[in-house]
Amino acid sequence: MVGAFVLGAIITPTFDPVNQSLVAVPLIVLYTLSIALAYLARRQRRRAVRTAVGAEPT
Repeated sequence: MVGAFVLGAIITPTFDPVNQSLVAVPLIVLYTLSIALAYLARRQRRRAVRTAVGAEPT
């Protein structure tokens, strides 16, 4: 989160907190979404490997 606000401070031409937040909040949302998608992809990959090996999926 701190990194998103630092990046927001670097990207925005002004240094007011409103503009920094307008940049940082979408970055945090995208980061959280990418973690959730990676978790779902990992579960799907594990299920596919178990099916290919012949084990029962849990």
